[in-house]
Amino acid sequence: MKDHLLDLVSHTLDLGCINLVKIVGDENATKIFARSEDLSLIVEAEFANPIPEFMGTFGMPNLAKLKILLGLEEYRENAQLTINRKPDGSPAGIDFQNASGDFANSYRFMAESVINQTMKAAHFKGVPWVMEFEPTVASIQRLKWQSQANAEQANFQIRTEQGDLKFYFGDHSSHAGNFIFAHDVAGSLTKAWHWPVAAVIGILSLPGDKTFKMSDEGAMMITVDSGIAEYIFITDNTTVAGTWDTVTFGAGTSSANSAALAGYGLKAISTTLNQSYPLASYYSNYTLTDADRAKFLVWSSGVGTFTLPVASTVGNNWFAMIRNNGSGILTIQPSGTDTIDGNSNQQLQITESLVIVSNGSSGYNTFGYGQAVQFNFTQLAYDVTGAGATITLTAAEASNVIQEYFGTLTVNTDVILPPTVQLYVITNVTTGSYSLTFGTGAVGAATVTIPQNQSLILVCDGTNVYNANSATISVLPSLTLNPGSAPSPALNFVGDTDTGIYSPSTGQVGISLNGVSKLTLQSDGLHVTDGVVGGTF
Repeated sequence: MKDHLLDLVSHTLDLGCINLVKIVGDENATKIFARSEDLSLIVEAEFANPIPEFMGTFGMPNLAKLKILLGLEEYRENAQLTINRKPDGSPAGIDFQNASGDFANSYRFMAESVINQTMKAAHFKGVPWVMEFEPTVASIQRLKWQSQANAEQANFQIRTEQGDLKFYFGDHSSHAGNFIFAHDVAGSLTKAWHWPVAAVIGILSLPGDKTFKMSDEGAMMITVDSGIAEYIFITDNTTVAGTWDTVTFGAGTSSANSAALAGYGLKAISTTLNQSYPLASYYSNYTLTDADRAKFLVWSSGVGTFTLPVASTVGNNWFAMIRNNGSGILTIQPSGTDTIDGNSNQQLQITESLVIVSNGSSGYNTFGYGQAVQFNFTQLAYDVTGAGATITLTAAEASNVIQEYFGTLTVNTDVILPPTVQLYVITNVTTGSYSLTFGTGAVGAATVTIPQNQSLILVCDGTNVYNANSATISVLPSLTLNPGSAPSPALNFVGDTDTGIYSPSTGQVGISLNGVSKLTLQSDGLHVTDGVVGGTF
């Protein structure tokens, strides 16, 4: 136990910013959690083998005092370290006693309830690493020399140049210095990030074998294998000074570290890697990046666009899942000359979804396309009475292909359909001397006005609304109409629906003007209500 405590203190307290740790132990594992007061450094650790004495949850405060006790000459040889416990069995502290039993000290733990309130764990989300190497003792020493020569610089910059990893201090406006930290590294950095000098040197100065990893997304990983545990120090460069995260895992075994291995599409659960598809909702146009690999993106607004990254940049096997859960067409737009399944773009209707995969060169291919197909028709019966000048249909209302509008119009009314491709069969049986017009609300887009007591088939292309019956027909062998009436003739005119032709009775044809019968052709001749104007009959 003493060796474990010494290792813990040297890799936490000796960094100069941690003086409290949390222990969580059971028969399977002994874990350690710690953080600096400013939350710049987080530690999560697990000893290679569980420590039976550390069963339970407790805090170890004042690590500086613990280090002093562990280093006292009286306790160097054959000392007895014993965990004393409370009546309920929870750990209370460590009793120190020398070999002769005449020199004793007591180190007290922090209760579980107190440490749980004081400390909460933090975890690194994971990034793809573009390079990995083992830093040499000489390189670490050269870093210390440069930090001394540029003591006024709190941060340094890392770049790759012609296969070498170089560290830069200062810039053209100040005293400056640089050196090659590692030669012939695999991978390269496209961005230059700044890192805190003191934190990096502090970690590199810890005892143990070290491995250095870099990400092009602003993260650095330094692993330190102490022989008792493997300490993984990760810095996430979200600020100029950097935000540090430390994850410690069990050492002394050959098993892989699941949390360290987890990347996009993977999640560490205990010691295993598991599939993970993080879901994110979007309400405005969005451009996907390499970091969106394995994400499930849900569109939750009206008409919108998802722009894909360049396929050659994200490489072969980059993928994402996309669903349109909004109220308008979602356009998936490739970048540059890239295509989707050979097409310039892909449109997703409401409720449609797919998985899109990069081929690494010319664009993307898709699979699992879930097409919105309705297998039955439902009717919307909409009362326009008191609705006002604008009626905006919801997605649920517009899902009804067959629609009937009734009630009394008090103003000219526009019905706004969702801006998505759809076919509608609409009947206007409203009353009142006002028009009923259908469109998407898009500026300059085509609309259709449906006269009262008429039905039309309308087609929406996502922007415009057209009368599906307006196309010219070259041959019409026959046309059968309802008889109609003088107020509502079967054959009438747009804007003048009470003027036209109707059939008053069997074997009769009538013509009405403004809803009044003016002429009737019957078997006994032509009947003209008001006579013939301008001549003799």
